[in-house]
Amino acid sequence: MPKSTPQKPVVSSDFPLSWHKRAGYWYKKINYKQWRFGLTTDPAEALADYKLNGDRIRRGLPKLTPEQSAPGLLKVQDLISAWLKDRNQKCVNTPEGTKGKISGQTYAEYERVARLLNNRMGNRAVTHLTEDDFAGLAAEISSLAVATQRRRKTIIRGIFTCKTSRRLYSSVPDFSVDMIDFGDAFELENTTELKFRRQRPEHVIDVEDLRKILEESSPRLKACIHLGINCMMNAKDCSDLSQEAINGEWLENVRLKKYTPRKMWLWPETLEALGAVKCEVKVPVPNGQGHMWMVTNSGRPLVRTDVNGNINCHCGFSERLAFEYIDSWICDACGAEYQKAEFRVGAVTENRKDLIHQEWSRHAKYCGVEGVFSALRGTAATVARDAGHQVDCVKLAMGQANSDVLHFYLNDDPREKLKRMGESLREWFLT
Repeated sequence: MPKSTPQKPVVSSDFPLSWHKRAGYWYKKINYKQWRFGLTTDPAEALADYKLNGDRIRRGLPKLTPEQSAPGLLKVQDLISAWLKDRNQKCVNTPEGTKGKISGQTYAEYERVARLLNNRMGNRAVTHLTEDDFAGLAAEISSLAVATQRRRKTIIRGIFTCKTSRRLYSSVPDFSVDMIDFGDAFELENTTELKFRRQRPEHVIDVEDLRKILEESSPRLKACIHLGINCMMNAKDCSDLSQEAINGEWLENVRLKKYTPRKMWLWPETLEALGAVKCEVKVPVPNGQGHMWMVTNSGRPLVRTDVNGNINCHCGFSERLAFEYIDSWICDACGAEYQKAEFRVGAVTENRKDLIHQEWSRHAKYCGVEGVFSALRGTAATVARDAGHQVDCVKLAMGQANSDVLHFYLNDDPREKLKRMGESLREWFLT
């Protein structure tokens, strides 16, 4: 006797799943493949399974069972929210120069990693995470630079192992941080091995090429080029330069990226170039102290990152805002209040605008010069090192906290040095 096929249950016209007549179950075609949803013919069960796993399948993630996402379990998004709140407090409330202070640039990187982790496994129960989950996360960031991969792996491991997360684990029976299996794909590389895997040092720009660009530059770019060579600054350092940092013929400030001290004597030519572009309006330095030296015509930083996205309240109300300008948000529908650490994880667009790099690239292309603006930093460091100046002086001028980091800026191509040594031996031998 042939096996009877279940009849299609009655559903509304906007039901998102299709009925498989021959097999008798609900399915959806995703990524050119049919996926079954629900273990029975119950439309409600199939729809719940689709809402749970449909988006995961589109992103190439494995399906979850209802037990893995059951309400009441500690979710990864709970860890992310608690961790971001803690980091936001250290960014906003910790005084400048105090141990534990987090810069705005570092906090922005934390938010990027938090969004990555939240999109990948935010709805997963922490107790059900496996080695494969972290392997998939490692594969997603594998196209990034080696140093960036290591940094993001370190941040993600910190989210699961920090004190804030450990306190949340105490509410989960028979679970501890030691039970989280990151797997081999999420192991951190040795720092020494990382140095050898990094790309070659930055390109050293020839002085004649620099002079070509300088002749074609606007007053603002001329000032930035002088800062790039004189003070070994990159574009963000030039944008963050405050009026209070320059005292006479000396530059003395704290580099906002790592809050490390920087000090350098300024050439008369540099002071002249800076004087031509000094901002008369007092515009505060973002995430720093003092007032900016150079701004755009609209009074904004030359280098900035605009983060925009939708804030979704639990009541269903949604609003799209520029997150850069708000620290908290109150829902117009129900009055619920959200802090920045709670809603910025859901940001959908992050747009970095670097007007200094754009203007440099335009002039460099016109003059036929290779190299980006940040190469000025490595060029100046290499010239100073080759001239015999102490590494500690180079480190202080660059605002570097660790001398080992200079390895990534200095051009150590041995051919020119070996040629000079060979010429001296030849001169000794033949004369």
